[in-house]
Amino acid sequence: MSDGDRPDDPTPAPDEPSFIDLLVDLWDRSGVQVRGEIALAKSEFREKLKRVATGLGSLIAAALVLFLGLGSLVVTCIAGLVAAGLAPSLAGLVVTAALFLITGLLAWIGLRFLDPARLKMTRTTRSVRKDYALVTEGPPDARPQNTPRPEA
Repeated sequence: MSDGDRPDDPTPAPDEPSFIDLLVDLWDRSGVQVRGEIALAKSEFREKLKRVATGLGSLIAAALVLFLGLGSLVVTCIAGLVAAGLAPSLAGLVVTAALFLITGLLAWIGLRFLDPARLKMTRTTRSVRKDYALVTEGPPDARPQNTPRPEA
């Protein structure tokens, strides 16, 4: 029996990767995985940043319309005092009410875009938790069926 034929020989067969080859492969795959997670986080962050920008834009528009509404209210009050008649004041109040209604709608839209629950990075969090479970517990088919998953 030669040295390479012994069953307890630690030398791998020519068609099996060496331990170093396996480590290099693990390192390469880990890098690909980390880059993928970073790309997902960047993409989701850009998406959430667009939501914040849209929400802030709506709030700024609401503030502008509110300013116009206050100006209209002042003009209405002045017209009411000067004319002392109902018609000009009533017309001014209708315009003011419409502007305040638009202000409320724009503010509501802006606040919905800025809702913290809608700004969470859910896809990235889910993906990182899945990766964490894979690293700590192994592939799903290798896990014991009755073992509870650890909380991340």
